[in-house]
Amino acid sequence: MKGLTLASAIALCACAHPAMAATTSAPQSLDIYLTGHVAARCGFKTPPASSLDLHDLSQGGSASVGFTLDCNTPFEMRAASSNGGLQSDHDSANGFTDRVDYNVGLSFATDLGSSAATIAAADLPRTVSAKSGASVSSGSGVAIGTDGSITVSWKRPDGDIRRVAGAYRDTITIVVEARS
Repeated sequence: MKGLTLASAIALCACAHPAMAATTSAPQSLDIYLTGHVAARCGFKTPPASSLDLHDLSQGGSASVGFTLDCNTPFEMRAASSNGGLQSDHDSANGFTDRVDYNVGLSFATDLGSSAATIAAADLPRTVSAKSGASVSSGSGVAIGTDGSITVSWKRPDGDIRRVAGAYRDTITIVVEARS
């Protein structure tokens, strides 16, 4: 019995002292500051056609060509006209003109709405250089995969003005770039 009593006493002592509990402490936190960069890009995802046939210039009319933009930052679109109007390949004769004035309409959609402007080709600079040329701004909007158009419109000649026969030409230069 003595052995049993001793075993019971050891068991009783072991139960009387709880096992050592795991030490707990306050939760720990760690802040990791992440940085990265997305480069600004702006251009034509699908550029406009490189030529536009206006057909019969003896009457008033218009023609448009579409494009798709890819600009992940606010941007502007600028235009220039090499001749400031459609110029005939032939010199004008008495009572005729060798020039057709026209307007250029630029329009495009952004995530914040549409932007558009119409400018007389005669008012456009002859070349587009850094920050020159008639421009249309996207405001704070961006244009990722959005559509736009360039529209050329001209009027029927007034009164006795007649246009000399032949081909008429001009080159419109359009630049789209991120606004800095």
